[in-house]
Amino acid sequence: MSSREFYSNLKNQSLVEPRESEKFYPSKVQALIKENLEYALQEFELTADNMNNKTKEINRLVKEAVRNGLNMPRYKLVVQTVLGSIEGQGLTIASKCLWDINCDNYSSYTLTTEKLYCTTIVFGCYNE
Repeated sequence: MSSREFYSNLKNQSLVEPRESEKFYPSKVQALIKENLEYALQEFELTADNMNNKTKEINRLVKEAVRNGLNMPRYKLVVQTVLGSIEGQGLTIASKCLWDINCDNYSSYTLTTEKLYCTTIVFGCYNE
């Protein structure tokens, strides 16, 4: 490797913020969450035995879709899914994060059917 290539490589690694084309845009991420939730939960029957596996599957699908579908190579992605049955109760999901408001962001989507609800949240933290 020549010294020019070496310094060029170093320059690319020292980015303090993402390029405009590599930013975490919540609307784009939300569209991917929605698409994957609708796919994963079509004709799904909720039971206590299959909830754990289904949430893991949803997390994997969403994370892969965001990672492969959007150009965000330096983002650490964390996916959280809450899945449950609807029986007249209310639910509020909250989170608290310490991050850089210029680079880091999140997106969420809730899919509700007659029998179940599923909320998936994707957190994107820029990794310098």
